[in-house]
Amino acid sequence: MFEVGREYVFHIIVDSPGGPAGVSEQVWEVQEMEGTLLKLYNPFAKAPEILNIASSRFVKAVLLDRRQARPA
Repeated sequence: MFEVGREYVFHIIVDSPGGPAGVSEQVWEVQEMEGTLLKLYNPFAKAPEILNIASSRFVKAVLLDRRQARPA
């Protein structure tokens, strides 16, 4: 499902103090995979993120295709 070295837009349910939960959308690169655990990298984050894709907080991930369209 995921490929190491590829970037995805991850949709994750997050808690909101004093309000309903929302869905966060962030771009992360998959650095490592072990079972349902992903180690994710984002150059703007202070540290890598560990995400359990079996968690109820994980909504979906969409592959980010950064290939440029060729001019006609």
